[in-house]
Amino acid sequence: MTAPSKRFQAWRAADLASSNAWIFAAEASLAAADPASLRAWCQPLISELRHGSGVALLRGLGQLDGPALRQLYLAIGCCIGELDTTYGALYEVTDLGGS
Repeated sequence: MTAPSKRFQAWRAADLASSNAWIFAAEASLAAADPASLRAWCQPLISELRHGSGVALLRGLGQLDGPALRQLYLAIGCCIGELDTTYGALYEVTDLGGS
């Protein structure tokens, strides 16, 4: 694994607004992609996370239902890094407004 870039140690909203390098178009068909195709699709996203702005926005997955979307997020996360199963592979995170 290559070390992350120090290029963007901090950024402002204007920095992100002036570029679309951190925005990734995805399609629902990505959920049916084989692992090798998904890893290939993730490579530019991983590069942006590690060597670019450090953030990524995925657009175009709104047509997937909850379980399919969760599975795709899990698969993308596994392409990006290692799975932490401390609380299980998939679980709900809900903001209850208590913090």
